[in-house]
Amino acid sequence: MSEEKQNRRILVIDDNRAIHEDFRKILETNIEEKHYDQARAALFGGPQPAREQEQFELDYADQGQQAIAMVQSALKAGRPYAVAFVDMRMPPGWDGLETVEHLWKEDPQLEVVICTAFADQPWVEIRDRIGRNDKLLILQKPFNSIEVLQLAIALSRKWNLAHQVDQQLSELSRRVDERTGELQRANDQQKQLQLQFQQAQKMEAIGRLAGGVAHDFNNLLTVITGCSAILMEQVRPEDPMRVLIDEIGKAGERAATLTRQLLAFSRQQMLKPQRVDLNESLKAIASMLKRLMGEDIELDVKCEPHLWPVHVDRGQIDQVVMNLAVNARDAMPEGGRLTIVTSNFILHPGTPVPHPVFIPGEYVHLTIRDTGHGMDEKVRSRIFEPFFTTKEEGKGTGLGLATVYGIIKQSQGFIFVESEPGKGTTFDVYFPRFVGQEAAPVLTVSPRQTRGTERLLLVEDQESVRKLVGKALEGYGYQVSQAANGEEALRLAAAMPKPVDALVTDVIMPVMTGPVVAERLRVQWPSLKVLFMSGFTEWGHAGFLNAPGTQFIQKPFRPDDLAVQLRRLLEEPS
Repeated sequence: MSEEKQNRRILVIDDNRAIHEDFRKILETNIEEKHYDQARAALFGGPQPAREQEQFELDYADQGQQAIAMVQSALKAGRPYAVAFVDMRMPPGWDGLETVEHLWKEDPQLEVVICTAFADQPWVEIRDRIGRNDKLLILQKPFNSIEVLQLAIALSRKWNLAHQVDQQLSELSRRVDERTGELQRANDQQKQLQLQFQQAQKMEAIGRLAGGVAHDFNNLLTVITGCSAILMEQVRPEDPMRVLIDEIGKAGERAATLTRQLLAFSRQQMLKPQRVDLNESLKAIASMLKRLMGEDIELDVKCEPHLWPVHVDRGQIDQVVMNLAVNARDAMPEGGRLTIVTSNFILHPGTPVPHPVFIPGEYVHLTIRDTGHGMDEKVRSRIFEPFFTTKEEGKGTGLGLATVYGIIKQSQGFIFVESEPGKGTTFDVYFPRFVGQEAAPVLTVSPRQTRGTERLLLVEDQESVRKLVGKALEGYGYQVSQAANGEEALRLAAAMPKPVDALVTDVIMPVMTGPVVAERLRVQWPSLKVLFMSGFTEWGHAGFLNAPGTQFIQKPFRPDDLAVQLRRLLEEPS
C-alpha cells in the first residue's frame, strides 16, 4: 500500500472534551506553521522544513453509543478507523470495556487503546473480560505526548500492515479460486471429450454392425423381392396365389426400407450430392411440413438471406428435416410451436464451443426447435441409436433419428441436441459451406428395351442370389455362364472361344474380389463391360467404378431394375 493511501484515521472516545483537545494538539499537524516555514525558506533561503511527522485524521465521540454510530458510518463509506483511544469510565451509558466489545462486533480489525487514570482493575481481569489481547493496549493517565504519538504511529502502521496482508491473502485466494475453476473447466471438458469419444466409438461400432447386417439382409432381400417379382409375372391375374406373392413382395420392400435406414445410420448409403440452397429446399417442402404439423402446432420458418450453398443429397436432406419435424410434432401432443431457422455460421479456431468435436470452419446452420415435453439426459444420450425409441409399440421403429444422424455424418456435417424435461428440444445441424464448382451432369442412355441376347459371365458367391440373378437374366434372353468365385470365373473365361459381352459380378467375395476379377478379365478382353453388384453402398463411389464401361447396382434390386441397368451398360458407346 503506498504512503498516501495509508489509513491514519483515529477515533477518540472520551466524555471529557479537554482530553479531545489534548489528542488534537498531539496528533494533528499545525498546517499554518508548516506553510509559514515553507514560505520563509523560499523567501530568505535556508533549509526546507523537515519532513512532517505522521499526519492523522481525528474524530471524537463523547460516549460509546455515539462512537458505534460513527464506526458504522465509516465502514459504510469505506473509510474505517485504524485506531480508537477509549476512556475506561464514561458516565452515563457504556463504560470503556463495554464500548470496546461493541466496537469489535462492528469492526474486528480496529486497534484499541484503553485510557484510564485508575489502576484498580488489573490487566488480567480486563483481558479475561474482553477475551482477546491481540488488538488491545492500556495507556495510563496522565499520559505524555510522546507516548500517545508512538502508540498512534505504531498501531496505525500495524493496522495498515494487517490490511495489506488481508488484501494479499484475498488476492491469492481469488487467484487460487480462479485457477481451480480453470482446472475444473479443463477437467470437465476432458471428461466431455472422453464421453463424446466413447459415444462416437459406440456409434461407430453400432454402425459397422448395422452395415454388416444390412449387407447380409440385402442379399436375402434380393432373393425375396426377385423371386416374388418373377412369380408375379408367371401367375394369372385371377390366381389366388397372386395375393400371397404380392404380400411377400411388399414385405420385402418394407424390409429393404429398413436396411436402407440402417445403411444411412452406418453412413454406407448411396448419396448423390449436389449444390443445394437450404432456403429453397425448405420452401419446397413447407406446405408438406404444415400438413404434417396439423392445426395445433404453429410452424415458423426463418431463412437468412444470402445463405451459403451446401453440397448434399437434396432428397436426403429433405428427409432429415421431415424426420426432425415429425419427432417435434410427436413431442407436442397438445400443440406448440416448431421453429426452423437457417443462418451462416463461422467457427473460428480457438473459439470456445460446447461441443469439442466441432471442427472450425464455415457452415450453414440449420436449427429445428420445438416447445414439446423435452428429454432427460438418459434419453438424450441414446436418441441416435438405431431401434431406440420412447414411443409406444407400433408408433415408431427407432430408426428415424438414426437415419438423420447417418445422413448428416455422411454429408460431413454435425448434429447436436439440447433438451430438458418440460423445456422442449433443439436440434442444431451444421453443413460445411460448399465453395467448389458443381459437377457436370452425367448423361445416361435410355434403354430401348430390357431384353437382350448378349453373352454374360455372372460371378456371385451367394448361391441363392446367383441362381436368382442367372434365372432372371436368362428370362430376359441373355446367355449366362455362372461362377461361384473369382478363380472359377477365370477358368471359365480361359476356356471360352470368344469374349463375353459383359461381366456381372458381386464386389465382396472370398478368394478374389469382383474388382480383381474384372481387372484380370480386362487383360484378356480389354473392351469388357462390367456391372458390379453389392449390398455395401460405399462401393457406389469407389475408384474402380471410374473405368470406362463400368456400372454399379445396389442390392436389393428387382429383376427389372437389373435388366434396365444392364441394358444401359451394354448400349453405352465403347
